[in-house]
Amino acid sequence: MAIEFLSVGQRAEGIIAIGQEATGFIAIGQVATGFFALGQMARGVIAVGQLAVGLVAVGMLAVGPIFAVAMIGAGGRGIGGVLPLVPLPARRPKLPGLANFGAIAAGRETGWLPVTFASERGGVGIRHAQGPIDASLAPGIRDAARTAADANLTLLGLFGPGAGKPELRRLMRMEDEPLARGGARWALEAAQLVGLAIACAVVWYVVLIELGDFLVSAARFFLGAA
Repeated sequence: MAIEFLSVGQRAEGIIAIGQEATGFIAIGQVATGFFALGQMARGVIAVGQLAVGLVAVGMLAVGPIFAVAMIGAGGRGIGGVLPLVPLPARRPKLPGLANFGAIAAGRETGWLPVTFASERGGVGIRHAQGPIDASLAPGIRDAARTAADANLTLLGLFGPGAGKPELRRLMRMEDEPLARGGARWALEAAQLVGLAIACAVVWYVVLIELGDFLVSAARFFLGAA
């Protein structure tokens, strides 16, 4: 079929196409394929429809490797009931300023210090670059301190005055420490990347190959017009 600038019909192919089956730069129809496609079933770079497949897709059901808006769908990022396919890096906490070691070790101030832990008989020892800190552990962080000792992690600890000696109240991961990720997180990120690859393959075969054929016809149209 020869391409037209404006094509209207059951099977329309043009720069602007309107029809039951429409293919064009702007395509509007029951089955629409285009750089911008609007239809019951829409396929395009930007696709809007009940069923939409495109790099950016909006619909009741939508697949968009870059972005999707849908009741049920999958996309790189999205709004609504969209399964995200691009893993995001874990957010690092904003680190507080550090306190004076001597004042903390003496139990005179409340503040943060970088510390490591060592397993000792009857508990966990607290170490700082300037020396050990004789401090009690708040009940809520004892398990975390043991885990840090086993993994040889450097953490930020919040110290404050306690009963006769400083008390370690909170722990925060240091910015330069590698973030520990459980197997479940790695599995989730791997599944997201596999889903992203599948979504890209769907867009390639369902949308981009047909649009490539249309681009050839469109180039012939413009060359002929020139």
